[in-house]
Order: sequence, then C-alpha cells, then structure tokens
Amino acid sequence: MKVKAVYIDRVKGYETRYPFDKCADRYILEQLAIFRVLRSHDHYNDCYSAGMMAYMYSIHRCAEMSYTHVEPYIKKLIRIYIICALVIHDDARNLCRENGFREVRLDAETSFDKY
Repeated sequence: MKVKAVYIDRVKGYETRYPFDKCADRYILEQLAIFRVLRSHDHYNDCYSAGMMAYMYSIHRCAEMSYTHVEPYIKKLIRIYIICALVIHDDARNLCRENGFREVRLDAETSFDKY
C-alpha cells in the first residue's frame, strides 16, 4: 500500500466519497448474479473477494492518478476481477478435461484415507 502512504489524504477522501457499501457491494452482488454465482457455490467467496480487491485497487489507483470517473472505473475493474476469479476457479477442471485427466482433490471429504 505504498500509494496510501504517499497519498493518504487523497485515498481517504476517495474512500469517503465512494464507500464500499454504496459503490461496490451492490455491484459485486449484481455481477455475481449475472454470472450465476450463488452463495452456495464453492467459488462464491473467491469471486466476492476478487470484487473487494478490485474496489481497493480502484480507489488507490484513482487517488494516485486524480481520476474523476471513479465509479465507472470501479465497476469495470470489479467485472474484470470477477471474470478472472471464475476462470482461475475452473482452470484445473478445464485442464483435466482437455487432457483426459481425472481431477483429484486430496483435501475433499470424499477422498479421506483414499490415497
């Protein structure tokens, strides 16, 4: 968080003007609904965390560059980060499918004492 150390007042100002609850939380939930990611899915928390990270990055980037189009910037990055989280989540399954492998999760409850 070097940006916050250098631009501490500007970052605090942006966080005050564009609070997470108002600008990001609802949009993250909307994007998760669009991508059909439900709370019961195992990748829900990863996607929500990615959205939170996008918000934090956006606030710091906008503070550093003195951007005025903050809300569209936040929304764009939230969408990008959630898509990245979805791609990464399905990466192992896609790799196995493409190469004819079988996916094995050693930390799954069904594989206890199996290997």
